[in-house]
Amino acid sequence: ETLRRAIDHYEQAIERRSEQHAAAEFFLAKILCDIGREDEALPHLKHAAQLVPLDQKEAFELHYLLGTLAQKQQDLSAAKTAFETALKKGAKPERVADVSHRLGAIAQAQQDDDAAIARYEKALAAYGNAQTEAVFDALANLSALKFRHRWHQDAANYAERALRMPNAPEKRLAPLLKILAESFAALKEYEKAAEYEDRHFDAARDHDEKADSLLRLGAIHEQRQQPKEAVDAYRKGLKFA
Repeated sequence: ETLRRAIDHYEQAIERRSEQHAAAEFFLAKILCDIGREDEALPHLKHAAQLVPLDQKEAFELHYLLGTLAQKQQDLSAAKTAFETALKKGAKPERVADVSHRLGAIAQAQQDDDAAIARYEKALAAYGNAQTEAVFDALANLSALKFRHRWHQDAANYAERALRMPNAPEKRLAPLLKILAESFAALKEYEKAAEYEDRHFDAARDHDEKADSLLRLGAIHEQRQQPKEAVDAYRKGLKFA
């Protein structure tokens, strides 16, 4: 009932074109988002964005909501524009981190790797010493992006930082361990490569993935002049292939 009355008051303020009708549109849209009526909220947000500027905090929240709704609708271009506008309005570091992280994900989805890396790195700087799932996600994505471009040392550094985090999501460990094993093999640090490949084998769930891991482990043993261990890895790999 309280929400219903608030909605009525905001709608009346908008209809009367009161001095605060821009703020009324924003707050009405915010309530509609909070109660799951996002399709109704979107026109109010777009209209409020075109009216007399809101104060700094409200302007940031407005464009943040616009970006969030566009991202849910898979309209990545609109989401990117809204989030970039939100950053220009000014925000606290934790909000800068969140928006930069979202922009990194958008750039990654658009295969703009350079922009994604820059956004994720900005997010990490803003997160500071936080040890959250969002920080882990940024580190894991940075590791994958660096590895894709064969920047193996950077890829390994980000992956090791992610693995050191408490409560790292178990389902995301295998890809990181694979990046570490392949990166250290490329850097010719074969002892580390073998250690991480062993851990990747244990973390892998798919039989083909385990076979691939053992194939790489055999190649690492060959590089280390360990033919017996290489043969053992290849034979074990055949059982999984």
